[in-house]
Amino acid sequence: MNEIIDQPEHSQVQTESAVEEHPSDGSRWLAAVSYLFAACLFVIYEIKQRPKDDFVRFHVRQGFVLFFVEILLIVLAVVLSNSLGNIPVLGAIVMILFRLAGGLLAVGLSAWGFIEALGGERWQLPILGEYATRVPIGQRKEADPNEEQKTP
Repeated sequence: MNEIIDQPEHSQVQTESAVEEHPSDGSRWLAAVSYLFAACLFVIYEIKQRPKDDFVRFHVRQGFVLFFVEILLIVLAVVLSNSLGNIPVLGAIVMILFRLAGGLLAVGLSAWGFIEALGGERWQLPILGEYATRVPIGQRKEADPNEEQKTP
């Protein structure tokens, strides 16, 4: 009879660890949406409702970094268009190539991140993934128990 009682506890431990490895459908969709240009701002707001969902927080950070890089590419394209774009033939060729390369890179990384997040994987963006860990989204500063509270 002891074996029957121990068995459900063991299977429950396995189930809890499986839940951590496999995010829910809602978490996967929310993480996937974070890779869609400005939609990451909505997901940043939504993450406040899910403070313990590390999977969504991981992808929101990466989506935000990708969004920031896309904005920088747009600004750089405008600057290059107003400077190099004024050169008759060479400027037009450079601008077409820059916009094509930047657009394909942004769309490709967004689609790749969307697919990986929807599949429940923790995929790290090449190069940009290192910077995503520094983004303080969803982290709350915890009070230090050793620090005394000051009264006014």
